[in-house]
Amino acid sequence: MIRYVAFLVIFIAWVIYFSNFDPLNGFPSDKSEWGTFGDFIGGVTNPILTFFTMIMLIKSINLQQEANDSIIKQNMQMHEVSERQKEMDELRSFESSFYSLAEVSRREFDALKINGRNKKVYSAAEAVSYLEGYLINSCKSRKAEKLCEHFSKFDIESSMAIFSAVRSFYILFKFTNESCPEKYKERYYEIANYTMPIKFLHLVCLAYVFSDWKVTKDFEGFGFFNRKGLDKYIKDFVEVKNFY
Repeated sequence: MIRYVAFLVIFIAWVIYFSNFDPLNGFPSDKSEWGTFGDFIGGVTNPILTFFTMIMLIKSINLQQEANDSIIKQNMQMHEVSERQKEMDELRSFESSFYSLAEVSRREFDALKINGRNKKVYSAAEAVSYLEGYLINSCKSRKAEKLCEHFSKFDIESSMAIFSAVRSFYILFKFTNESCPEKYKERYYEIANYTMPIKFLHLVCLAYVFSDWKVTKDFEGFGFFNRKGLDKYIKDFVEVKNFY
């Protein structure tokens, strides 16, 4: 559009020249008249053409800026896509190990066996129920041995099967804390809790109350024992422990 206007300006300048100098009667031979002609054309067209040139330059700069902004935006989008893809790849890699560790943890709990004081062998959830009842009854009957010693004996007699189960669950939580992308950690903490038998979680809580194992203290750092339901369970058994 601007170039058409520029051509129009030059054309009008020529029309004005023809109107005033009447070149049809012969071109002037006097150099001064040619100088006047040049001054006229230059004086009329130069400011206008310069103005249009500035407009075109500004427009060119704006177009360049828009192009740069578009490139920056595309680069940002590509970077975001790349970051999301990287995050998804990391999450998939994490999930594979997470569910494998969860399966190992469940197998450890299923393999748990303890020898009851009634000469019976209890497995998995039944073993935890037996421990709960035994600790509560020991508290009520005021037996001489402290409950922590009772708990430790059950673990030793089971070839540390209780510790092994608790540690396997700890490894799952530790791996989640160290390897899971930050924004997904809470989700996988919840998955770990909800996919495990409730008695398994109770066993971890009993170990926290009645043992001095380091792994249970690390659970505390993960906020595991602050979760709804587990906090009350721990409170109840702390009262049992402190009955002496």
